[in-house]
Amino acid sequence: MEQTETTGAAGMELTEQVDQPLPELSPGPQGERFAAVFVPGTFDDGNCTIDCVIYSGAVIPRVDYWTGEPYDLVLSLNAGAARLDRLNRGAPVCDNHNTLDSVLNQLGVVERAWIENGVAKATLRISQREELASLRADIKAGIIRNVSMGVWIHARKD
Repeated sequence: MEQTETTGAAGMELTEQVDQPLPELSPGPQGERFAAVFVPGTFDDGNCTIDCVIYSGAVIPRVDYWTGEPYDLVLSLNAGAARLDRLNRGAPVCDNHNTLDSVLNQLGVVERAWIENGVAKATLRISQREELASLRADIKAGIIRNVSMGVWIHARKD
């Protein structure tokens, strides 16, 4: 089993455990995306915030881009494996990972990120812009139940 240090698109850095080494041809960081789930009942109308589980320790089946070989992605949440600094500095919450086209793709910010009982969590604050009222309503109503979390895998270790 190997471990990998990762940096999230929103800034979360974790350690990944995989059952295969990175191929020699891999040119540095490798991006990964997976679902982060909103915690029901945590939407705060006054602050437009909601908590979400950004990683629970689940095994995520993947296929290596370079070799086509399947592997299991497992991020370590052990002490020292996760660096949440960028998330805790107000990392952006963007529409469809889009950070390039316009600042209007930013839907909110990460207010706080932490690890609790082996689960990585974050509090997201959604912008109070009028055009996002229906998004906030759908999140509050449980219509939108998850978001996509991105990470960059920088290195793997045994």
